[in-house]
Amino acid sequence: MSKSTTKGILTLFLILGIAAAGFAQRQTGSLAGTVLDDQKAPLPGAAVIISGPSLLGTNTFLTTPTGAFRFPVLLPGTYELRAEMPGFKTQIRPGLVISVGRTTEVVIELVQATVEEEVTVMAPSPVVDLQSTKLSV
Repeated sequence: MSKSTTKGILTLFLILGIAAAGFAQRQTGSLAGTVLDDQKAPLPGAAVIISGPSLLGTNTFLTTPTGAFRFPVLLPGTYELRAEMPGFKTQIRPGLVISVGRTTEVVIELVQATVEEEVTVMAPSPVVDLQSTKLSV
């Protein structure tokens, strides 16, 4: 082989290697985080819902025993994140920006909800005679 042929082959491999690396670039980003209670303890089983114009509908993830969640493949854009769990107030995080090749990290703290109930009793009042001291059965 001549030197010019060897240089040509090496140049071709170099160009193909650069082109392959360019195609291998990730065109997505990801979102990861943790859901905690107001005492900074992890909340397993919390529903984390992500929505945005780049998604068709919503994606939901239930947190792991350590309170962690992850949405690994998201198109670049702005998203809204909602975390909810029974007995806790829902937390909404609008405007989360996902960039190409990056993982956006968030920590969500859920506060316990106060349970409020109102009970209305609808029953007739018993008749009480305040003038008589008789006992009756």
